[in-house]
Amino acid sequence: MNSLSEVCCVLLVAVLLAAVPAEATPPGHAAYVKALSAFQRGEHTEALRLLDEAWAAEHNILYVYNRGRVLQAMGRWAEARRTFLRVTATKHVDPEVRRLANEQATGLEQLAETASLQITGGVTGDLFQFGDRLLTRPGDDTGVDPAGRLACRLRPDEGTATCWTGTPIIGQRNTWSVPDRGLGTIVVQAGTVARLRLAGVRLLTDARKLQRLRVPAGVHRLRVMTVAGQVKALEVQVLPDRETQLSAGDVVDLTSDELPVTGAGSGPWIVVGVSSAAAITGGILMALADGVRNVEPGPGEIVTSTTQREHESDWEGASGRWNAGIALVGIGAAGITAGLTWWLLKPKGEPSVWLTPTPNGVGVGARF
Repeated sequence: MNSLSEVCCVLLVAVLLAAVPAEATPPGHAAYVKALSAFQRGEHTEALRLLDEAWAAEHNILYVYNRGRVLQAMGRWAEARRTFLRVTATKHVDPEVRRLANEQATGLEQLAETASLQITGGVTGDLFQFGDRLLTRPGDDTGVDPAGRLACRLRPDEGTATCWTGTPIIGQRNTWSVPDRGLGTIVVQAGTVARLRLAGVRLLTDARKLQRLRVPAGVHRLRVMTVAGQVKALEVQVLPDRETQLSAGDVVDLTSDELPVTGAGSGPWIVVGVSSAAAITGGILMALADGVRNVEPGPGEIVTSTTQREHESDWEGASGRWNAGIALVGIGAAGITAGLTWWLLKPKGEPSVWLTPTPNGVGVGARF
C-alpha cells in the first residue's frame, strides 16, 4: 500500500511538471545564433542570409542592428547607415541599442557619401595610381573621386605599368585587384618617351624608363611627348596576350577629347580680364565727371567770386577725370580686342565646359 501510494505520488508530480511549459525559445533565435557564428568566421554573406531568416521568423530589432554591423564590416557603408537609422526610428527600442545605432550611423555619415577604393594584389615596391593621384596606402580604404576611371600599378624598377579602368561606387568600399587576364602589352622603346597619357590621364611614373604598358585588349588612345619635345597622339590596337610595338603608323590627329598640346593658354583671358577692368573703371570716372560738369547755379543762388572759383576748380577736376576715363575705356577696348585676337589666332583644342562630381560636391572644369 505504501509502495502504491509512492508510485501514484510520482506520477502526479510528473503530470504537474508536464503541464507547466518550459520557457519558449524565440522563433528566430536559432538562425540568429548561427548568424553570429558565421560573422565570427568572416562569412558575411551567410551571416546576412541568416539574419534575414531570423527577422522573417521574429521581428526583433536586435537582428536589424546586427545586420547593420555585418554590412559595416563588408564596407557597404551607405546600406549600413540606413540600417542603423532604421533602428533609431523604430519605437519601443531598448535605449542602449538605440544609442549604439545612433553612434554607428553618425560615424558612417561621411563614408556613406564617399567612394572608397582598396587595391589588392601588390607587392613591395609597387606604386598604385588612380586618376591623377598616387595612392600612398592602396591596401587601405582611400577616398577617391568617383569620376575617375583609370587605375594603374606602376613598377618603375622593371619599367612596366599595368592599367585598367573601373567606376568606383559611392557609399561603399570598392575592392579592386590587378587584372591578369585579357591583357595585351604596348612595347615602348626605353628612353624615347618623356611623358605619356592614357585615356587622358598622365601616368605618374618616369616615362623614360617605361618599356611595357599592359592594358586590356582593345583600341587605346595615348598622347606621348618624346624626349625631343615632339607631342604625338597615338591610337593603338591591343590584342590579348600579344605585344604591340608603337610605330609611326599609330600617329593620328589630336582630337577634342585630348588636351591641346600647344595653345594660347590663360594669357589671352588675363589680358581680356585686365582690359575689361580698365574699361569699367574708365566708365565710372566718366560718369562721375559728367555729373560735376553739368552742375549749374540754381535759381536765385548768389554767385560770388569765391563760389565761382570753387565751381571752376570742380569743373577742371571733373574734366581731368573725364579725360582719364576716356583714355581707360580706349585702352580697355584695345586690350579686349588684342586678347580675343590672340586667342583666335593660337592653335587650341575645342572649347568645352564640364562638371565633375567629387566627394565634397561638384567640380567645374573648362578648356578654351
